[in-house]
Amino acid sequence: MLEVSNLRVTAGQMIRLEKLDFVLDAGSCLALLGPNGAGKTASVESIIGLIPKSSGRVVFDGEDISNLPASAVVRRGLTLVPQLRELFPGFTADETLLAGANAVDCRPTVSPDRIYELFPRLKERRHQFAGSLSGGEQQMLAIGRALMSNPKMILLDEPSAGLAVGIVRSFIDVVKKIRDGGVGVVLVEQNLEIASALAETCIVLAAGRVAWRGAAADALKNEDIRKAYFS
Repeated sequence: MLEVSNLRVTAGQMIRLEKLDFVLDAGSCLALLGPNGAGKTASVESIIGLIPKSSGRVVFDGEDISNLPASAVVRRGLTLVPQLRELFPGFTADETLLAGANAVDCRPTVSPDRIYELFPRLKERRHQFAGSLSGGEQQMLAIGRALMSNPKMILLDEPSAGLAVGIVRSFIDVVKKIRDGGVGVVLVEQNLEIASALAETCIVLAAGRVAWRGAAADALKNEDIRKAYFS
């Protein structure tokens, strides 16, 4: 469903990402791993169309989307939950979900009730402003907003960052439900344990280049990878 070929991203003379290739099917999860500055965020932001690609090709659901803006990509069923969530603090949870549905105008959207089934705690706070929610609740809302567009695939950029252990466990369960419902997931992470709990395969990035790729379970057990990129 998602094919990324020879993707390259630069900023001036600096190479942010070099020669990224992968294929991901519906209902599968791929983890992009690596330390800060490895090129993980550049990967997903260029795939979705938020930052320009220097070269390479992105095909989604049989269509070349390499040169489409992010708004057009979302309407085709590929969406991003950004690392910093980027919520409007003055919007309530209900209003935020409605904004997610309004991002697409040519596809059926998801009912807010479905989002609140995934995130019961969020339902209790549906009339609260996003800016007043806890970090974990804001992450739930950011994921819920993305799911309102009824995506075929979702890109999650470090969704566990800064979350308490209990919230992370709940997040893992929710992502499993999303994946098992047939939605493909590209997961950007720095945590090997979380990645291995969700992803079948992973790519380890370092300084914008692919340092290792293989089964996520193998990465978890590989002490060389852990010491080199996650110590």
